[in-house]
Amino acid sequence: PGGAPPSLPRSAPPPSLRPAMPPKRVGPKPPAPADFGIAELQVGRKKWEAGTSGRLVQLNMSTDSAFGMPPKSIPRKEIVLCGKAMFGRGRFAFEVQELDNDPKSVAALLRGGDAKLAGTTMGVFMARDLAPMSSMQVKFEDIESIQQLGDLVIMQLSAPMSCYAKPARKHRTANLEVSKDITGGAKTLQFR
Repeated sequence: PGGAPPSLPRSAPPPSLRPAMPPKRVGPKPPAPADFGIAELQVGRKKWEAGTSGRLVQLNMSTDSAFGMPPKSIPRKEIVLCGKAMFGRGRFAFEVQELDNDPKSVAALLRGGDAKLAGTTMGVFMARDLAPMSSMQVKFEDIESIQQLGDLVIMQLSAPMSCYAKPARKHRTANLEVSKDITGGAKTLQFR
């Protein structure tokens, strides 16, 4: 009776017209990232040493005084360094985390209901996961030379490192964000 023909239901395109899936990786899977301990890290003029410093902070073992456990003293400041060989990404990562174990600093990281744990060992433990972290990453292909002098390793780079950060109050497993260059464009890195 005139007019446009009825529209047909849309169906999936035939298999020959569907986009192909990318090919699966051929060959062995790269090894998992490997962590290695670092006691000292120097990037250009910036230097960190792993360890503790500052006045002692008194921490309760629990928020419940019924346990009757004596307080524990720990240094207020701590620097944690970690190196990683990330084979799948073709780079080394050098991570720096500066911790402040003072109850006020711990409460600021924990916030909310967990802030009541700020003066306890559990609160300090939880705050470590939420403390900010910096990661300086070096691509394998940017390494011009590696020199070893005793326990000191010196890398000369063809390009500055990439800098990333995990902001405060985000868990350790959060994705790192690109950050400003904290190395001053350094092309030399050394660690023990």
